[in-house]
Amino acid sequence: MLPAIVRSLWLSSSSVSHTHRLPGLALGACVVRTLCTPHGHGDPDVHRHSVKYAVEQCEKRLAEQNIPEPDLSARHMMAHILNGKSLHHVHSRQKTILTDAQLQEYRKMAERRLERTPVPYIIGEWDFRYLTLSLRPPVLIPRPETEELVQHVLQDLKTIPTSSSTRGVEGSDTDSSADTGSSADTGSSADTDSSADTGSSADTGSLHCLDIGCGSGAISLSLLHECPEVSVSAVDINTAAVDLTRHNAARLNFENRLDVVHCSAAELAERFPAQMFDVVVSNPPYIPTGDMPGLEKELNYEDQFALDGGEDGLDVVKDILACSAHLLKPGRSLWLEVDSRQPPVIEEYVARHPDCNLEWLASHTDFQERPRFCHLRRRWS
Repeated sequence: MLPAIVRSLWLSSSSVSHTHRLPGLALGACVVRTLCTPHGHGDPDVHRHSVKYAVEQCEKRLAEQNIPEPDLSARHMMAHILNGKSLHHVHSRQKTILTDAQLQEYRKMAERRLERTPVPYIIGEWDFRYLTLSLRPPVLIPRPETEELVQHVLQDLKTIPTSSSTRGVEGSDTDSSADTGSSADTGSSADTDSSADTGSSADTGSLHCLDIGCGSGAISLSLLHECPEVSVSAVDINTAAVDLTRHNAARLNFENRLDVVHCSAAELAERFPAQMFDVVVSNPPYIPTGDMPGLEKELNYEDQFALDGGEDGLDVVKDILACSAHLLKPGRSLWLEVDSRQPPVIEEYVARHPDCNLEWLASHTDFQERPRFCHLRRRWS
């Protein structure tokens, strides 16, 4: 199973079901005081400096303010205080007595949540599949749905022959061929030379992928981690995202297989040679502009250009569709994560624009059974 999806399901509750979102967590000054001050009632065995007491007080105030899933929000912050990597770490240390410094740090985290700062920005990191990535605003926070997008790409890469006789893809335990729209979803994979990469410093892999809108590097770095035959070119229009991807690549020792480029989707055909990539993948901006005012307040901290996809949500998607045939080797795949309303629109768009030289293969649903992932292929001619 996908590791971080299970830990991150709490991120997906929202009245705006088709967008990316984070739950709110608002704490007042009284909450900050209660983290260290007992009420004089309740379990007498609960020490006022214990993990259990601090978390319970935080959860209580969040619930009083109708914050979604307050227990998970408070425990994620406490897990960071305890240098733990899971919520079980908090549960197993409920009787641990926090130091004054730890209480002060928890207090500061609560103050930031009062301002609706998302938890990943507060703790400065977030798990994505098998990696822990550094995060800082305004770079987009990776969502659990995107872990599934990576899984589909990994399965697709397994169908492409390489110079090695064997290839292991770690954690690839789901079958992406079970699509919702087509039985011909694995594409064709045998007639082109996947080793003919040119023009990139990321040249140690025999398969070459392009990640459009790399953000924190979540997609790129997961592909590098789980498929040793891959090298990746990652692009983003936001310099903060370019810098963060490079930072995460350095932390995880993937610099020699990753080339990070600052450019827009509209510039890709000018920046990369023709037929360079085996797979193009993107989680682009796809929220329609009219939906932006209804998003949760936490998303105000994230790069709005990484969210707003224009009037129909497809401005950047159309740029990607226009250049993908230039970028891809014949018969190779384009994978997109989009709004659940958009796959049929994209399928129709490709059918009406044969100049894109792309063939629609299928759409796939996410773990909430919403159609989110589009699989297309560059035509052979």
